[in-house]
Amino acid sequence: MQLIKDTVDFKFQNTAVALGKFDGIHLGHRRILREIARAKEEGYTTVIFTFSVPPASLLKGETESLLLTEEEKISLYGQLGVDVLIIYPVSHKFLATEAESFLGDILCGQLGMKLLIGGEDIHFGRNRRGDAAMAVRMAGKLGYRVKIIRKETVAEILQENGDKEESETVGIDKLLRDDGEMGETSQDETRRKKPENRRKGGSGSISGEEVIGSTRIRECLQKGEIELANRMLGYPYFFTGAIIHGKAVGRTLGFPTINLKTEPCKLLPAYGVYASETVLDGKIYQSITNIGVRPTVSDTMQPSVETYLFDFDRDVYGEKATVRLLRFQRPERKFAGAEELRAQIERDKEERMSCVI
Repeated sequence: MQLIKDTVDFKFQNTAVALGKFDGIHLGHRRILREIARAKEEGYTTVIFTFSVPPASLLKGETESLLLTEEEKISLYGQLGVDVLIIYPVSHKFLATEAESFLGDILCGQLGMKLLIGGEDIHFGRNRRGDAAMAVRMAGKLGYRVKIIRKETVAEILQENGDKEESETVGIDKLLRDDGEMGETSQDETRRKKPENRRKGGSGSISGEEVIGSTRIRECLQKGEIELANRMLGYPYFFTGAIIHGKAVGRTLGFPTINLKTEPCKLLPAYGVYASETVLDGKIYQSITNIGVRPTVSDTMQPSVETYLFDFDRDVYGEKATVRLLRFQRPERKFAGAEELRAQIERDKEERMSCVI
């Protein structure tokens, strides 16, 4: 995969372009991703066109919490087999670009776009004036085809995946392998009847009529409904980062931990202890992860991602690890002292080991 970022200088021919923010690369995006895979089979150079920051966050002057960091997003796209990933630098100058110019000069002019694939809620250009209707209307004049993909409900996604069991996630590698309907080429196509379905997970539930989206997933994570979030993502919510030095409190208690350096933009879920698994040096370890401010041993109120790997004790500072959150075990709380904390960690470990996830 060719990665283009931090530049607006690029040139391609005969491309199929998937346009969007794609935060989370969740199951709600799968039809778009499968259409881009089909375009590759038809001989197009396939392009994911996304943005360095959400355009709305620059306009508001606020940092938006994201489901994926740029590094994590690049890694997942690399698994999907697209030819080119463009992370377009967002600036006030870019946000002033008229929608017609974005389509004609950037997508068609620089990218040589012959097929545009996007969701029914796509927007582009100054003041978000460009939308799916404009993309369809401009297609004949600019010489490209359009596939506008409607959103799926939870029930439809579960149905197309064989109505998976509650605890099963689909997995990023399956986003392109399902045999369900590939999506629509027009906004006007009659929608299928939505089958009734309901799924429960953790302390939350999701209706079969609900549409999967990044906002809904963020809400689940902020409530600690990690299993529900994972089902909508199609994979376990994870953190990838370098292992940094902590205060070594876990080691003094008999539970040596690793601390991950996390990006400020990465959304932290509800504070607490999670059943997790950790990928380090290509090996997967059972683990428990505390996300929060560690009130018993710290007064800085600085949140951290701290993980205890079972049957593991070696110096890995500076190495990179991925921690996948599987289940919420308990909220974070302050203990009376080190012994009470140690006893609770032992109970957390036993709970994690007793559950098959």
